[in-house]
Amino acid sequence: MMSSPRISVLVALVGWFAGAVTNAGAEAPAAALSLDEALGLLKSYNYDQPRQPVAALELLIARTTADPQAKGDVAARLGALLADPATSLAAKEFVCEQLLVVGDAQQVPTLAKLLDDPQTTDMARRALEGIPGEESLQTLRSALGKLKGSALAGAANSLGARRDAQSVGALAKLFGDADEEVASAAARALGRIGTTDAAAALAKATMAPKLLGVLRDSQLRCAQNLAKDGNGAAAASLCRSCLTADTPAQWRMGALSGLAEVDKDSALQIVVDLLDAPDFALYRPALRIAAGLPGQRATEVLTKQLPDLAPARQADLIDILAERGDRSAAGAVTQLAGTGDEAVRVAALRALGSLGDASTVDLLLGLAATGAGSSQEAARASLTRLTAPEVDRALMTVVAEGEPGPRVEAICALTARNASGATPALLSAVDDGNPAVRAAALSALGVIGEAGSYARLLQALVAGAEGAEGEAASKAVLAVGGRMPDLQDRVGPVVAVLKGAPAESKPALLATLAAYGGPQALAAVRACLTEGSPDVQTEAVRALASWPDAAPADDLLGLARDSKEATHRTLALRGYLRLVAQAGTKEERVAMLQQVRSLAATTATKNLLLSGLAGVADAAALDMALSFMSDQDVHAEAAAATLKIAKALLQSDRDSVLEPMKRLAATSKDEAIAKEAQALYAEALKQPSGNGARRNALQPDQARSEAYRKALTERAPEGYHLACYLDCGPDTADGKEGEPTLRLVDGQPYVWSGGGATDDLLRQITISYAGEQVTFAAAGLDPQREYQVGFSWWDYDHDTRAQSVWASAGLPARRAKLLDKTNLPPAAEKPVEKLLPLPRDLTAEGAVQLAFRNEGAPNVVVSEVWLWESDAQSEVKVAVATDKPDQTRVLLVTGVDLHNWRETTPVLVAQLEKDKRLRVEVVEDPNFLVSPKIRDYPGMVMHWMNWEVPAPGEDARANFRKYVEDGGGLVLVHFACGAFQDWPEFRNIAGRVWDPKLRGHDPHGEFQVDLTEVDHPITRGLKAFSTIDELYTCLTGDKPIEVLATATSKVDQKVYPMAFVHECGKGRVFHCVLGHDANALKPDAVGELFRRGTAWAAKLEPVAEAQ
Repeated sequence: MMSSPRISVLVALVGWFAGAVTNAGAEAPAAALSLDEALGLLKSYNYDQPRQPVAALELLIARTTADPQAKGDVAARLGALLADPATSLAAKEFVCEQLLVVGDAQQVPTLAKLLDDPQTTDMARRALEGIPGEESLQTLRSALGKLKGSALAGAANSLGARRDAQSVGALAKLFGDADEEVASAAARALGRIGTTDAAAALAKATMAPKLLGVLRDSQLRCAQNLAKDGNGAAAASLCRSCLTADTPAQWRMGALSGLAEVDKDSALQIVVDLLDAPDFALYRPALRIAAGLPGQRATEVLTKQLPDLAPARQADLIDILAERGDRSAAGAVTQLAGTGDEAVRVAALRALGSLGDASTVDLLLGLAATGAGSSQEAARASLTRLTAPEVDRALMTVVAEGEPGPRVEAICALTARNASGATPALLSAVDDGNPAVRAAALSALGVIGEAGSYARLLQALVAGAEGAEGEAASKAVLAVGGRMPDLQDRVGPVVAVLKGAPAESKPALLATLAAYGGPQALAAVRACLTEGSPDVQTEAVRALASWPDAAPADDLLGLARDSKEATHRTLALRGYLRLVAQAGTKEERVAMLQQVRSLAATTATKNLLLSGLAGVADAAALDMALSFMSDQDVHAEAAAATLKIAKALLQSDRDSVLEPMKRLAATSKDEAIAKEAQALYAEALKQPSGNGARRNALQPDQARSEAYRKALTERAPEGYHLACYLDCGPDTADGKEGEPTLRLVDGQPYVWSGGGATDDLLRQITISYAGEQVTFAAAGLDPQREYQVGFSWWDYDHDTRAQSVWASAGLPARRAKLLDKTNLPPAAEKPVEKLLPLPRDLTAEGAVQLAFRNEGAPNVVVSEVWLWESDAQSEVKVAVATDKPDQTRVLLVTGVDLHNWRETTPVLVAQLEKDKRLRVEVVEDPNFLVSPKIRDYPGMVMHWMNWEVPAPGEDARANFRKYVEDGGGLVLVHFACGAFQDWPEFRNIAGRVWDPKLRGHDPHGEFQVDLTEVDHPITRGLKAFSTIDELYTCLTGDKPIEVLATATSKVDQKVYPMAFVHECGKGRVFHCVLGHDANALKPDAVGELFRRGTAWAAKLEPVAEAQ
């Protein structure tokens, strides 16, 4: 008979066993072995021989499963090898493993014989478990009457895994076995079988007290399976049997949770009974179950309990009613909003944000206006969160009339709700007779006002109100104007009203023009320099002095030289010197200073010049101030200015300080001045600390950002225009509603010391930074257009930074690497700009997250980010997914961890994706576990735990449990062991869980992780390693697990598991408690452990990626 192609490949490969490599390293011709000869070579395989050939043979055997003839042929030969007494023990174990894949009924008799031998019983039993058909089941049933100890427990486990209903009677008889392992295995097997007979046997079972947990776990598992099979009545009955008073709380709550799925009315009544239970171990989980019970009837029953509960429990139940979101509870909750107990009152007010509607608005406004402390905060928060229809309209109605307090609160609520449709109501309130209402309306328009409100706001500004109202009007004009894209639209109306405005209103209008800048605004301000009112003239000079660019430099120089008013000369000179500091080059600055130097002819003008110079942190200004030191008329003023400039330059240009301070220390006859100059000289010799320089550079500066935008626009790529721009540090958001927007999601502002003083460098030294990842969100993207992201970066203070750039979209996130690890330019080089296209399959969803990741040290920095949008629209012609077809998708669930998940998540992702077979997709909301999409992922990594946030509800838990039991791989990281504190079934899934009653962990520090002697693919070939982390001592559970790694506590000298595996249904679970912070996840050994654990859980072979 001719062998199949697959068998031929297998036979050729087995030449490896025969040593088919010459001593010289050249490959010898492969022998044409028959399958019998190939397996004959396997017969003598031993544990101490290299495993690679066996692994290769294993892979090829698996591939025969697509060819029935080849599969049967291999199975038969493997069976013959197994029956041969000369076959080694290691080879028999390998054969049994392969029969799990290709075995059939023909090999069952041979395997049955191996059950009697202690050396082969376990391997034979596992093979029988995997071979389908009645023959293998009957053999396992028969084994129950013959085997003892661990072998008998194994047979019971296998029958449970097969859910063999015919073995229920025999398994039930094992409850009384003296061997606890056997009794436990029998109970668990019946739980997995999950038939009504199994339920009946478990309900009647009595086991030793120490095995009560096993019995209850098994009963609950059985109830689960009954419910899955549609037998809700039997499942409910079994759950009720676990609700007895002698059952520990965790199993009672598990039973109640199961009962809630199949008999909601009964569960509801039990929950009600537990609402005043003295035992918090029962009370807290009962609340969580109450949150998940569906239907309005459950809401009604729960609501009726409120009057009879103690205040603290009233508050808890109100929180649960709010979580349920059923508005039928609003009436009862509203009644308690006026109660005397503060906790109840605050809970009720907070709940109305979820349960209330438009009719609730008046109550909340009243309490927001008259309340105090937590009650007032809760009322205001609920006004913001109300989602029912007509809420905005109700708020706008209150704005129109009534007492000032509620009206002001209504305006604040509309602002917080971003109610753009409220502009007409707010404009009406600008004319109100109450100044507090007017001021609130003006402030609100500054936040949510539309362009149509601009003219009315200018009228308010012209009206010349003082105090909070006048300040609010000025800010509102600038804010609304700032959202208007055209400079003419902003400036034109101001110029128009300026001409006819009363003198007392013109200062505010002039300040507005100074903020905008531009030729039209400058002409209007110049005209006011000769107006009759001296106050207006002074404000015009003040406006020129604060102009956003150098356009009025000559005006200011002329005023400083020629004005008859001392105030004007002072303002003009200071304004001119401010422009000196902004000049682009040193030559320009020196030239400007030389022009103003000629003004210093008298003692008064010299003092004025020195006063202005003192505010210019520039080397040329320092030299000029120092030149006045020999002038005895202004010696003291020159010294003060010189020292002040030098101190400022320490933050930006230390080298320019050295020579002047050295000269001043040597020549000054004033001991105090010489001493201070010497101290500044010494400080200039030191390396900069990087703290605190140019803090004002971090203040939002609209004019400066506009200038940068303008410069960028002039060099837009062909066919593109600038959509958004962020000068990182000062800017956190840009864009308008209905158009693309860009905002900072995760990152802190900072300014580098010594980064230079010019505007051109200022945009580079102001940055956003984070430890592991700086994130921006782009939204409002047009799916029909193309986008490019531009950015600049600079490693000014370290010369060690390297970063990568990523884009992601969707839930869970689909990611694309835009830029691989790239070194940033050091301070000695110039900052660099980069431009990267955004994938169309990501922008097609209208929103993209951009992440700059740390690939070096010490952190991530970004100077600027901007977005180019294509002028033309085009059809999207991209694939829906960007996965490589040979990659395994892994879902990483994070987002509400008590640890710094924003820093640990990118490190964990990077570690896992070093295995090129893994594609990690991140979802930052554990409630995603309810989605059927989780079944699209062969592996899931749980990286969250936060007792301050409710864990996902029953539907999510059921979906998660089914995902694992049906074969999904699960990896638990660090504190994920505590994710579902109120869900007993999580113990079975996780293997071990956090017990808050135990000591949590050793003090954070260094310890050694030792590998156990277990031969497992995850740890095979790895070595013990040291790490700096938290050594967890807080795990509890009794499910059998296979411990792979341990650590010895320095506190109590006990050994604790650090990593272990087990199976849950058809799913594999890898649980590792390492990973407290980003640094703990970075070591290679830790990354390799998590990579292998994830690959194993996702059933990738081999577990360790080939290098």
